[in-house]
Amino acid sequence: MPKSYAGVGDPDVDFYQMLHLERHSRLEQIEEALQAAQRWWNGQQANPKYRHQARDALARLREAREVLFDPIRRQSYDRQRQSTRQNWRKMRWLPVSELIDVLLKEQTCSHAQEELLVNFARRRNLTEEEIRILLNEEFLRRDIEREPEPEPRPTRSVWHIFGYRSVIAFLSIAFLGILVLALYGSASPAILLLVPMLNDIRLLVRGLYLQAIPEENQPSVNGWDWLVGIAVLGGASVTALVTMQNDPMLPLGIGVATLIWLSWLALVLLWQNPPPLKPSPNEHL
Repeated sequence: MPKSYAGVGDPDVDFYQMLHLERHSRLEQIEEALQAAQRWWNGQQANPKYRHQARDALARLREAREVLFDPIRRQSYDRQRQSTRQNWRKMRWLPVSELIDVLLKEQTCSHAQEELLVNFARRRNLTEEEIRILLNEEFLRRDIEREPEPEPRPTRSVWHIFGYRSVIAFLSIAFLGILVLALYGSASPAILLLVPMLNDIRLLVRGLYLQAIPEENQPSVNGWDWLVGIAVLGGASVTALVTMQNDPMLPLGIGVATLIWLSWLALVLLWQNPPPLKPSPNEHL
């Protein structure tokens, strides 16, 4: 898309902006931009929208050529332009400076207060770089200390929450099954199945406790713990089912043992493959 040089007709737009140039542009780039702008305005003299501005725009292009091709005049123009921008920036920053007086009476700035100042400054049409520079200067001048940003608080993922809830549900149903077995004359198998269930409950409580510990401080998973769990789970469940061979409650015993095994396997997956911790979304509001 060809560039538009309609900004040449606006006296409030500086020479660099109206020619789409940077302040450090070379003379060759300036010459090309001036020729392109002149061609553009020559073509707009028949356009009713720009016809009344064409004469002033072409005169301004001649002025831009005289200033930008003269090293001394260009240097003076750049200094004046920089001074104007600084004054305009200070005028836009003045309400932010007054807000700092109101907010930071105790010479300390929290993360929430700093975000409020930055958001307020953005509405003054200041760039991010200008905001950070001016804010740092303001804090240094007033000897204001920033409070350290709070570290993101780790939260459990949906996968962890669902996994532990599933284990709790399996163990709850298994406990009801053990109660039914005990009430209907299968006390010995019920006691045998209760032993691995208590081991699962111990692992569940330990896993929930470890969720509150930072990841770098969590102890490594003990392989011996899993070996003991397999031995207890396998020995007790197999023994209980063998003793129930001729018992009409055998299907219930198989269901309870299956739930206990599923709970143990879910705990293994939760411990061996923990998902990465993610920060709380409300931490930096």
